[in-house]
Amino acid sequence: MPDEPTTSCTPTAHGKSKGDTTYETCDAFCSFESARIHCNYCRCRACSYCTTSVRNTTGHRANWYANTGWCDAVMRDPSHLLRRMWATESWATLTLGAPACWDMQRDQPSARLPSATYFRNTERGAFCKSNWYEGHSGGIGKQGHPPTYNRAAPALMGFDGGIHSFCVAQLAGSERSRHTAGSDGKLRGGIVAKACVAASMNILNMVGKRVPYNLCRNLEWQVTYASEAAAKSEG
Repeated sequence: MPDEPTTSCTPTAHGKSKGDTTYETCDAFCSFESARIHCNYCRCRACSYCTTSVRNTTGHRANWYANTGWCDAVMRDPSHLLRRMWATESWATLTLGAPACWDMQRDQPSARLPSATYFRNTERGAFCKSNWYEGHSGGIGKQGHPPTYNRAAPALMGFDGGIHSFCVAQLAGSERSRHTAGSDGKLRGGIVAKACVAASMNILNMVGKRVPYNLCRNLEWQVTYASEAAAKSEG
């Protein structure tokens, strides 16, 4: 049985056709796998993975968006796609029962690590001095030696194609032509990393085996530059 209603709610016409309630609750019908749809129903708005903070002028939800309750729920579900993205191997899908990347040492991918240790180290910035281009040939990929930029180098996120285009656009003349993709459009030989270093843009582009790329590296990199941005804003 649902809890006693405490917050009134006006269901949409579509919600009414689906048996929606006139108060906010969280009944057995609701699921976080379908949160983008279900969180628009009054009967699901009290679920931990939904939020009631975003409303339009009619009192209905304007847009559902991910929140801490939803993220906590999906990350605890070993079968959910978001959880399965955290494999230790680069670009792999986490199989059921296998350790996630936060369960393994970053520079010894076959050695186990308490997950709490990983998150504690990430939060306190233990990886901030990493070379986020490690594995590339030449000086740019040298372990523990991040490149030196000739001006402030903001962090840049995206997919390789868009990142490369943006970085090349920051360059001029012969420097731009040096970092243009080949005639077939392929981005080979570390061209994305080299173009962005030349353009003084910080990206995550690790290709080595010692510290393999995975979503844990992505989290570490984002924490690094979010921490730097926060420190600058504080003066």
